[in-house]
Amino acid sequence: MKRHWFHRLARIVTLLAAVLLLSGCDPNAGKRPINYPNTVWHCGDPDITLYVKTGSEYLTAIREPCERDRATLTLHFDYGSGLHIQVKSASESESEDLFYGTCKFSPKELRVTVKEDRLFGGKYLGQVLVFTRSEWDGTLPADMTEQTEPQPSGQTPETEPTQEQTRSDPLPEALLAAWVNSGTYSNGRAYVETLTVFEDLTIRVHLDYEGEPYSDLTGTCFRQGDLLRFTMADGTVREYRFEVDGNILTLTGEDRTVTYRRSD
Repeated sequence: MKRHWFHRLARIVTLLAAVLLLSGCDPNAGKRPINYPNTVWHCGDPDITLYVKTGSEYLTAIREPCERDRATLTLHFDYGSGLHIQVKSASESESEDLFYGTCKFSPKELRVTVKEDRLFGGKYLGQVLVFTRSEWDGTLPADMTEQTEPQPSGQTPETEPTQEQTRSDPLPEALLAAWVNSGTYSNGRAYVETLTVFEDLTIRVHLDYEGEPYSDLTGTCFRQGDLLRFTMADGTVREYRFEVDGNILTLTGEDRTVTYRRSD
């Protein structure tokens, strides 16, 4: 009987965690390596190092031999527990996941369970990679530069970047509003998520749980056509296709579709 109730409780907790993620709540806010300024996070096998600056800015060094040119690779944490290493297209309008793992965060250590590994030819698939933290004085190794994003193919640093690479498309006026997604979790408790999009390309995501404030996140918004890229203050990045139809806003990402109703 005890075992039956244990498994039932485990299923409820797992479902609640999934719903929290779908509703926009970020259970890992403030816990990722990029939330600790002036630190270095190093994994010895494969040889990957994160140099975290201030303001959630960070540089990545991938020294392990891999199947892609390292200069084209970017690393980021998603809005859940995922770590992605991607290769960007020349126009930076598309990206392809080459490496993906799920993370367990702590102040001193990052553990990544590898779920996909096309970057290293499958060498690390199923393994747990451990990144350990140390303090950083801001000095980079001699073989690294301050550049945080790869140059598009064929473009040198002296080439004037295009408008697409440096400037967001204007946000449509219909998008500039407060948008609400509300409902109940599997335990019957209510949540209200409010996404506010401002004219200066900033956003705010506020979550109330059972009538009480639960989380409040800010970030920036970049638009290219019908694609929106949200970069939160803690460094997490999410991309969505968006559609505004009167008082309804629909955001469609890789793993979910969320519908909001205009509140003003």
